[in-house]
Amino acid sequence: AQLCRFFMYLIISAGIVIALRSWGSPIVRPFLTLFVPFAIMFIFELFNSWPTVLSYFNTSQPFYDQLFRSFTFPIVLLLLRAAIFAFTICLVTYWPTMYRVSQSWRSIIMGISLGALLAGIQSIAQWIMPLSEPTWANYTALGFYFPLSAGITSILLHYFAITTLVMLGIITVNWLSSYWTQRKLLTVMLLVLSGYIGAGMLYADTLSLLIASGALFGIFLLVAYIFILRFDRRVIPIGTATYLVLYCIQQARMNAYPLAIPIALCTALIIAIIGWVWFKKLND
Repeated sequence: AQLCRFFMYLIISAGIVIALRSWGSPIVRPFLTLFVPFAIMFIFELFNSWPTVLSYFNTSQPFYDQLFRSFTFPIVLLLLRAAIFAFTICLVTYWPTMYRVSQSWRSIIMGISLGALLAGIQSIAQWIMPLSEPTWANYTALGFYFPLSAGITSILLHYFAITTLVMLGIITVNWLSSYWTQRKLLTVMLLVLSGYIGAGMLYADTLSLLIASGALFGIFLLVAYIFILRFDRRVIPIGTATYLVLYCIQQARMNAYPLAIPIALCTALIIAIIGWVWFKKLND
C-alpha cells in the first residue's frame, strides 16, 4: 500500500514540476516558501508519533527492519505530500478570477457568516437525526510525544485541506458554468454531489443523517455559490477559519484531557491568523 501511494504521489509531483516550469518564477518562490514549512511539519510529526508507531510493531519480526520500514517510505511520501499541499495552495491563491467585492469588510462579514451558518447546519442536522454513537472529543494528540504540537498540526492541516478543496471546487464550477451563465443544471448536480461527499466524510456510519445532512450541505453550497462564492472567493479562507474556530471552541468546552483547552485556544488563534493572511493575499 505504501509503495502504491509512493508512485501516486510521484506522478502527481511530476505534474507539479511541469506546471511550475511552465508558470515560471512568479509562483516558484511562494511554492518553496510553503513547501519547506510543510515538509518540516510533516517530518517532525512523523517522529513525534513514535509511541503510536511503536505500538504497531510485531515482536516476531526484527526490530530494526520494522524501524526502517516505518520511517523511510513515510518520509519520502510526506515530502511529496508537502509538495502537493504547497502547489495546491499556490494554485488556488494565484488563480485569476473575474469578480471581486470592492469592500474587504463585506467579504470578512460574509465569510464569518458562511462559516457560522455551516457549523449551525451541521449541529441542527445532528440534533434532528442523532448519530449512532456519542460525539467524542478529538483524542488524536494523545498518541504523540508532544501532544500540543500534534493537536495543533492535525487541525491546522484540516484547515488547509478544507480551504483548498473548496477553492478548487469553486474554480471548477466557475470554469464549468462560466460563472453561472451556462450549464446550470450540471452545476446544481455537481454542488449537491459535493454536499453529499462532504456529508459522507462526516457521517458515513449513519445513513439517515448522511442523506439529510448531504441535502442540507448541497443546498448550502448552491445558495452560497449563486449569491456569494462566484463573485468573491476571498470569503472562503475566512469562512473555513470560522468553521474550525467554532470546532476548537467545542473541543475546549469538552475539555477531554489536560491539554485540550491550550490546544484548542492556540489552534483557534493560529487558524484565525492564517485565514486573515490568506484573505489579504487574495486581495493582491
